[in-house]
Amino acid sequence: MARSETLRQWRSLARYLCYPTHRHDQANPSSSKSGISKVALIGIALGTIAGAVTLSAIVSLLILRLNTRKRHTSSRRHLYLPS
Repeated sequence: MARSETLRQWRSLARYLCYPTHRHDQANPSSSKSGISKVALIGIALGTIAGAVTLSAIVSLLILRLNTRKRHTSSRRHLYLPS
């Protein structure tokens, strides 16, 4: 008897998790709110800004690294050339 009750609870939980629209309709039948919440929009905006800052930092470091290598090799050539 306890096993069938547990199985019924698991099925109920699975149904609850798999069909979120039914869960929302049952919880708030008068609510017709659609779209992305403000918290989700803020999270997307902050994630985009953080990604852009990270990407620009990586590109800046790569450019800086390439420029220092070029400068270092060109200064070597001038030092070792005979006069």
